[in-house]
Amino acid sequence: MRDLLVIFGMIVAAIAVGALLFFFGPAAFRSTVGQDIPRTISFRLMKEGQSAPTMSERANYRIQDANQLSELWGYVQATPGSVPSVDFSKEEVFAIFDGTHTTGGYRIQVDRITEENGSRIVHVLRTSPGEGCVTASAVTSPFQIIAVPKSTLPLTHVDEMVTQDCR
Repeated sequence: MRDLLVIFGMIVAAIAVGALLFFFGPAAFRSTVGQDIPRTISFRLMKEGQSAPTMSERANYRIQDANQLSELWGYVQATPGSVPSVDFSKEEVFAIFDGTHTTGGYRIQVDRITEENGSRIVHVLRTSPGEGCVTASAVTSPFQIIAVPKSTLPLTHVDEMVTQDCR
């Protein structure tokens, strides 16, 4: 009987040690089977602004060579010859356009980029003026252009709409 109690005690102790390692131990001991942990991708801002008049509709572009980048640079009325240097063997460029608005107060920006479930997800934050906001009486077309590490993963985007509170 005593041997049975000793064996039972050892089993309980092994389970307790295993549980402690699982919940509080190094990350290498934690199981991630069946989980796809999102990985955040860094990016750098190349250009942003309020005037891309040739882009009247919302659009997103993935630029993968210098010729495409040069053409894109013309859409944002950048100075000819001012196209930044990008090493397309290591990076690619994402351009997001919010389309034309009849007033100011609109903004579009990449909030973050994640990789999960076999795709690269671009999280886009779209800001619009709320009630009581004083805005410029001018046609605007917000845009942002960023460079990211190159990937062959398919792209998707998630838009988050935010209304600026001006009361």
